[in-house]
Amino acid sequence: MDMPELKEQALELLSELEKTVPFVKKVEIESEHIFENGKANDFLIGLNVNGQNLKLLGTIKSHLQPRLVHEVVRLLKEKGASFFGEIIYPIVVSEFISPRVAEILKEQRVSYFDLCGNCWLCFATIYIEKTGKQHKVFERREIKSLFALKSSRLIRLLLRQPHLMWQVEALSKKTKLSLGQVSNIRRALLDQQYAKLDEGGIKLIKPEALLNSLALAYKKTMSSKH
Repeated sequence: MDMPELKEQALELLSELEKTVPFVKKVEIESEHIFENGKANDFLIGLNVNGQNLKLLGTIKSHLQPRLVHEVVRLLKEKGASFFGEIIYPIVVSEFISPRVAEILKEQRVSYFDLCGNCWLCFATIYIEKTGKQHKVFERREIKSLFALKSSRLIRLLLRQPHLMWQVEALSKKTKLSLGQVSNIRRALLDQQYAKLDEGGIKLIKPEALLNSLALAYKKTMSSKH
C-alpha cells in the first residue's frame, strides 16, 4: 500500500472516533503537514472528549521496525512539546503494527493503530485495545527470520542464561550453527530490540518478551499444520 492511500485510510479511521466513541463530540483534522521540516505523513487532529479539548499529534509509517520506534517516538514528543499550553497526545499509525512494536509503543505511552485492526488508544478518558489481527506478509517474514527451527536453537540457549554476554564464536560452537547464521540471528534480535550489543558481545534485554514471541510463533506454526 502506498503512502497516500495509507494516509487517507488512517485519517478516515480516526475521524470515525466521533461515531464509535459516545463521549467524543468533535473530530477535526486540523493539519496534515504542520512543520516546516516535517513530512507529509505528520498529522494533527483536534478532539473534544467529555468537554475537554485535546489534540492527537501523529505520524504515519508504511512499516515500522522495532529498532526505529524509539526515534519515531522521540520526534513525536519533541514536536508535541512545541505546542505550549495545549494538551497533546502522540499516536503512531501503520499498515501493520507487530506485537513487538506494539509492546515498545505501550512502554513509551504512545497510542497506535494499524489498518489490520490492531490498536491501543490510551489518552484522556479513552482506552481502546484490540490485538491479534495478523498481516500475513509481515508476520511470516518475522517468524522466518527469527523463529525458524535453527534460529530457535540459538534463542533457547540465550533464554536459558539470559544474563550472560555472548560472542558470535561461542554461540556458533554451542549451537553448531555457522558464523553467518549466528550473525543473521544476532542482527534480527538487535533489530527487534530483544537484545543489545556491547563490547563483550550480545546480551538479552527483553527475555520475557522474547520468550512470549517464541511461544506465539510456535503456536502459529503448529496451528498452520492442522
